[in-house]
Amino acid sequence: MARTAKKLAMKQIASTDLTEIYIAPNKTSATYSVLALTNVEGSHLVITLYDNDGSTDFLQDEIVLPAGVGRRTTYYEFQRTTSNPGDSLKVQADGATAFNVMLSGSEVSI
Repeated sequence: MARTAKKLAMKQIASTDLTEIYIAPNKTSATYSVLALTNVEGSHLVITLYDNDGSTDFLQDEIVLPAGVGRRTTYYEFQRTTSNPGDSLKVQADGATAFNVMLSGSEVSI
């Protein structure tokens, strides 16, 4: 079982749709280490974060980002979030203001 550290996702999103940013591949589990969000526009934004187990979206956090501000969440040891094959991480903004998202962590073949 090889653990590979990597950038799991990097996207710019300009939509109010619930958007999948990462899905754990088949026969792979993933551990999230850092989630970085940056509001790149000129208005206030609320971003909602969801974990999905393959069928249900579970609310995890609401993150408020003023215009031009970024926030980085770092997961340490027991706080790390692990996803199983087919699990995903999703985001949704309250307005169509553009924001950047970057997720890093590691994948383990199982």
